[in-house]
Amino acid sequence: MTIPLLLLLLAATPPQTQAPSIGETIEVSIVNVDVVVTDRNGNRVRGLTKDDFEILESRKPQAITNFAEYSSAMQASSTGTDAPKKAVESAPRQPRTIVLFIEQMQLEETQAKAMVAAIRELLNKTVEPGDAVSIVLFNTRSDLQVQYTDDPEVIGEALDHVAELITGRMPDPLRNMREDLESMRAWIKEVSSLDRPLNPVLVAMGEAEDERNNTVQTEATAALAEIRKRVRTINSVIDSMASRDGKKILLLATRRLGRVAGAEYFFAAGSVTLEGPTVKKFGTETLMKTIVANANAAGVTIYPIYAPVTAQQVRDASTNTAANHELDNLVGMNEMASLTDIARDTGGLAASNVPEIVKLLPRVEDDLTDYYSLAYRASGSRDDRTREVVVRAKNREYVVRARREHVEKTDATLMKDRVVAKLIRDFDNAAFEIAGEIGALKKQGNSELVPLKVRIPIKDLTLLPADGKNTASYSVFVASADSAGNISDVVQQTHSYEIADADMDRAMEGVLTFSCELAVASKADRVAVGVFDEVSKTWGLLRLPIARR
Repeated sequence: MTIPLLLLLLAATPPQTQAPSIGETIEVSIVNVDVVVTDRNGNRVRGLTKDDFEILESRKPQAITNFAEYSSAMQASSTGTDAPKKAVESAPRQPRTIVLFIEQMQLEETQAKAMVAAIRELLNKTVEPGDAVSIVLFNTRSDLQVQYTDDPEVIGEALDHVAELITGRMPDPLRNMREDLESMRAWIKEVSSLDRPLNPVLVAMGEAEDERNNTVQTEATAALAEIRKRVRTINSVIDSMASRDGKKILLLATRRLGRVAGAEYFFAAGSVTLEGPTVKKFGTETLMKTIVANANAAGVTIYPIYAPVTAQQVRDASTNTAANHELDNLVGMNEMASLTDIARDTGGLAASNVPEIVKLLPRVEDDLTDYYSLAYRASGSRDDRTREVVVRAKNREYVVRARREHVEKTDATLMKDRVVAKLIRDFDNAAFEIAGEIGALKKQGNSELVPLKVRIPIKDLTLLPADGKNTASYSVFVASADSAGNISDVVQQTHSYEIADADMDRAMEGVLTFSCELAVASKADRVAVGVFDEVSKTWGLLRLPIARR
């Protein structure tokens, strides 16, 4: 669900003029791809050079322009039977950005402690001063536990809190639905045994079957809505990582991000396979592709981990109901189908259940410390188009793991992503600061007008001199959101302004004031603003609360 952005009245000082022209350019970007190489037994292969690799973009070979090996040892030799025996010098360590996105799953205490302990060990071994760690807890909405930090004490306290929050039991919607369905089946059996004409019985059975289908469809529809919120929040986390340098990974601990939303309800109702219409209606492939594309555009490797919740794993002491392992297996396969794709397409790895997660995390540590970085030049326009990227080792006995696509987002798309991310998480990665305020709300039909004023330091915008004057161009992006996580469309407008040479010194000490009235839904509680310098390609971000009496 989105909140319509009904009206945007813009009035900037000075008034809008034509945007400055800076000539025709052909953008040539450097595409970096981090690569992990192992032999067939999973052992790391070290000591390779750029001549040992080949890169294809959209099936066309690309020349490798930059190459580096990052190794936990100053000298290393490759493993494997045919590996070259040569000394290599490790490239300087890159800064690391690690985000733990963890959904509020309820695990048995021993499992919760084991998983958090493994995550803690990973961070203790890989995070150094200058790195950045963030922890986000998700429970229908984003709850930031740790803003980006390298403080081990802050990280440790947050992990202690996470361990508490994911330990214990939570309501199991599947159990409630199963009980309803069992009651329905018992009623059908009872009616069928009565000495009555056949037609009423068939009618009753048909009505019961319809009610069962309606129940499943309703639950699955709600599950799809929740997955949409999850995906939007995950993408906002990725957006907050995009401008950071170095190695970037996302540990994605989720309990529901399956290929078919609400599949667990169909399985609980007795289905073993999902029919075409169900997959078409509740399939999440398009949503998962947005995560992959966003991560690949931001240079983020994703490691999804799936830990089934307690309610489906243990015997219910109150009813002495045995765990339904068949249901668990079906649900797990649905979840891992999408998580495995996300990991594969971004160069990561996935694991299900706590013991496998504990085994996975040391491999994530290896990925952070021992890998190759390859780059090539990609020419062409930034058009939001996805391009297939394939990295291969010339020795076909080696197994290569790397992201599988490259996305060059337009400036406008990147800014819209940043504004949405700012609405969800109040992170700070802007190049310059902007300030602003919201005035008294005005009622307008079913919506409200929000008077918005933004102040942009002129010194932070780039001006192009020509004919005794200096011209700059900037774009403003605005969106709103409510407490339930519903987000409006992002509205964009571009403005230009001029400053005479004689006024430059005085202007550099001032601000450009941008004003508008923004129409938002009646429950909207915050606004995010992005200002993009069209010349220097830098930006500022601002989030403001909407106060109501």
